[in-house]
Amino acid sequence: MLDLSDNSYQILTSLSYSSLLSVVPELKLGFTLNINAGADEFSLSRQVYDILLPAFDSVLKQLQPKYKLPPNPANYTGTFVAQNVGTTVQISLQNGQLNFAQVVNNNPVHIATLEWVAEEQLQFHFTNTYIANNPCMTPELIALDNSYLDFSTQDQYRYFTWPGNLPGYYFVRQ
Repeated sequence: MLDLSDNSYQILTSLSYSSLLSVVPELKLGFTLNINAGADEFSLSRQVYDILLPAFDSVLKQLQPKYKLPPNPANYTGTFVAQNVGTTVQISLQNGQLNFAQVVNNNPVHIATLEWVAEEQLQFHFTNTYIANNPCMTPELIALDNSYLDFSTQDQYRYFTWPGNLPGYYFVRQ
C-alpha cells in the first residue's frame, strides 16, 4: 500500500491493482476484470472469453428469430435484376431461411432474411450484423426493414416489386 496522506485524510492506493475492460460488440457482451494481484489480466481475460463466448454464442443462436418459409421456397429463389437501374439481388435458401443479398462486384452481401407472410408476398428483415456493420444507415434505408416484396409471374418471367419503397422497379429473375 502507498500512503498518500494529505492533511487529515488518509488515502491508500494499491500498486498491484489492475483492471481490464473488454467488449464483444457483435454479441453485445462486455465485462470488466478487476485484479488485486500481480497477475496478467490479458491472459486471464482470454480464459474468461474461452468460457463465455461459446456459451453466449450458443444461446444467441437459439434465440435467433425463425422466419416462416413459403410452401415452395424455390419459387422465390434466384438472381433478380432491377430492369430500370441494373441493381442485382440474390435470394437463396440457406440453413432453412430465405436470404436476401445485394450483389456488389459479383459478390453477394447478405443483408436480410425474408419471411413468408402470404401467397406471393415475403417480408424483409435486416440482419443484425448488417445493421451493426452499417451504423450510418439513413432513415430511408432503415425504413425498408419489415417492408414487403410482392412476387408475380407474367409471360414465364418471375419477378418481384417493392411497393412503397422502390415503386416502379421490377426485379426480374434471370
